Amino acid sequence: MSHKKTILLVDDDPKILDMLALTLQPNYEVLTAEDGVNAAHIYERNIESIEALVTDLEMPRLSGGSLAEWIHHIRPQLPVIIISGSLHKAVAASLPQGPMISFLGKPFEPNQLEAVLQGALEFRENVGR
Repeated sequence: MSHKKTILLVDDDPKILDMLALTLQPNYEVLTAEDGVNAAHIYERNIESIEALVTDLEMPRLSGGSLAEWIHHIRPQLPVIIISGSLHKAVAASLPQGPMISFLGKPFEPNQLEAVLQGALEFRENVGR
C-alpha cells in the first residue's frame, strides 16, 4: 500500500472546502481549515506530515497569501497552491513568489486542481525537500 501525501486545504466557504476535500481524498490525506488562523494551528500540529498547502486567497482573519508567506518562512520548499476568483495581476504581484507557489483561478475543474497539485509535488521531489 502506498503512502498518501497529506495536504492542508483551506477555504472559508464550507461548500467549496467540502467539495475540494472530496475531490482530493481519493489520492491524498486531507486536513481542512476554514480560515488562515485555524490552518496555521493545524500546520503547527502537523508540520512534519503536511506535504502541500492549497489555500483560498481571500479569507477573514488571515489571508491565504499571508498564510503562504508565514509557512514559507518556516518551510520554503513546501508547495503552495493559491486559489482565487479574483486573482488579477495587481493581486498576484503582491503575493509571495517562487518556484513552490502556484496559482489557480476559480472556477476550475477538479482535475485541474489535481494536475496543479501533482505537478507541484513532483517539482518539489525533483528539486529536493
